[in-house]
Amino acid sequence: MQVLGFNAFIHDAAAALVRDGVIVAAAREEQFTGRKHTGEFPRQAIRHCLDRAGGSLEQLDGVAYYWRPWLGLPRRAAVAASALPGSLRLLGAQGTVRGTPAAWLRHCAAPLTLRRAFGGFRRFAYVPHHHAHAYGAYLSSPFEAATIVSLDLAGEAASTFVAAARGERITPLWSVDYPHSLGSFFATITQYLGYRPLRDEYKVMGLAAFGAPRLYDELRRLLTLEPGGRFRLDTSVFAHHRGGAVLYTPRLCALLGPPPAGGRGRHCQRSADLAASAQAVLADVSRHVVEHAIAASGAPDLCLTGGVALNAVMVHALRRARGVGRIYVPVAPDDAGTAAGSALRLWHELAGGAAPRPSPTRPGPAYGDDVVRRELERAGCRFEPCGDVAERAARLLAAGEIVAWFQGPAELGPRALGGRSILADPRSVRIAQRLSRTIKDRDGFRPFAASVLAARAFELFELTELRPYMNEVCAVRPRWRGRLAGVTHADGSCRPQTVTERDAPELAALLAAFARRTGVPVLLNTSFNAPEQPMVCTPRQAIETFRRLPLRWLVIGSFAVSKAPAPPSAE
Repeated sequence: MQVLGFNAFIHDAAAALVRDGVIVAAAREEQFTGRKHTGEFPRQAIRHCLDRAGGSLEQLDGVAYYWRPWLGLPRRAAVAASALPGSLRLLGAQGTVRGTPAAWLRHCAAPLTLRRAFGGFRRFAYVPHHHAHAYGAYLSSPFEAATIVSLDLAGEAASTFVAAARGERITPLWSVDYPHSLGSFFATITQYLGYRPLRDEYKVMGLAAFGAPRLYDELRRLLTLEPGGRFRLDTSVFAHHRGGAVLYTPRLCALLGPPPAGGRGRHCQRSADLAASAQAVLADVSRHVVEHAIAASGAPDLCLTGGVALNAVMVHALRRARGVGRIYVPVAPDDAGTAAGSALRLWHELAGGAAPRPSPTRPGPAYGDDVVRRELERAGCRFEPCGDVAERAARLLAAGEIVAWFQGPAELGPRALGGRSILADPRSVRIAQRLSRTIKDRDGFRPFAASVLAARAFELFELTELRPYMNEVCAVRPRWRGRLAGVTHADGSCRPQTVTERDAPELAALLAAFARRTGVPVLLNTSFNAPEQPMVCTPRQAIETFRRLPLRWLVIGSFAVSKAPAPPSAE
């Protein structure tokens, strides 16, 4: 049984194919178009899935879409009415605003858009947005029972959704409706600090490590905790639902002062303190939600999903929540993951129920050496075959080189997991600074993540369980902080990816080879992309991006590509 799922028309459009309960193919549309976070109809991502399905759309058992347009109409109408006349701007709003008439019409017309692009289909299902998040998390998790919490900006009506999962059954428990939204709260503070809302929240998370929560009380007063895990925002301050370009009202400036001259390279201590305060408020309110959710469901293991679950610092803070057992965050908890989640939801319905089953970490497009060689020759690159790719790359990295790494299938999530990475020696702050400044062109306060051999992860990091998706920070053990200076953040933390041969065999082999040379089973790992572009997906994109960036080495498939006059001599 095969089911296609897709999402579109807001941001992070994607498609996924589920076969017999396993995600066998998935991709973001941005991976093909090069337009980061695009919400356009995922034509090329769907084509990738159909190619893996081995047939046309009409041969599939069904198609699932991540939004049920009519579900939130009464709530959306009430919210808009409460914000009149300012909410009239929703009629023409674009970008970060959901629930506009134009977006609603595109959601309604999704089956027609699909039919025009790919022909007929047997069955089409509109899946509620948070159900897509929930099924995607639980049915890819290792749990047989769990509490599911979806924290998002907003779905059709709800911003927060809580469910109980046991065996093959997911039972909704309660929700919090938009505009009361933790996603809206953090997006607003992101914009106030001079960054782009719904794009740069990870920068605020990184900046928080340099500050102290001195403005916690001021921000905390803007959210009210309610019985049963619910909460409310002060909608006289948070204005996302009004449809304007500015997500806050003058009341926020009256409370905190004028917005700092923030943004790229211009943060100050006040900005860092505000970021730390917002991070602390997010942690405390999410803990309130999670503790009541676990009490209501009776299951200590937590599936955490929704766009807010990308906040790796918040995820770690939830380890201290009362009653929490293990925590699972899927590889793509954001809207791109709802493509897989909606497909799993429909597959589950058609199959008559099925227990969670493991899916590959990287379900994206993969390319053989014949395709890679053809693209290298077409581009006129200087390359040579590698007898042992891992040993060759390890030798380069140990010699201080920064290496672009293109191996196996592409990632679905927003984090590089060993398929499309830029790698470097984690011991060197100087190399990390060079990578940040001259290659990634990013704010100096942002840390780099790390990939570590799973078998040695607990030796180096203060972990309670493996974290294959790089979705949570943890402390670097004190005796290793000096040796991992390039990936240790200002607060002594790191965001590790624990690598097994099953999930990323090429990266696992490279980590083992690097450890044999240096004694360190870790590599600095960041996404293989140029600034403001999505991660590369195809060999052609990899070669073009490699040429654009001041990199000297690309290891792609079984080949090493060089801009350097000669490789380092063998030991």
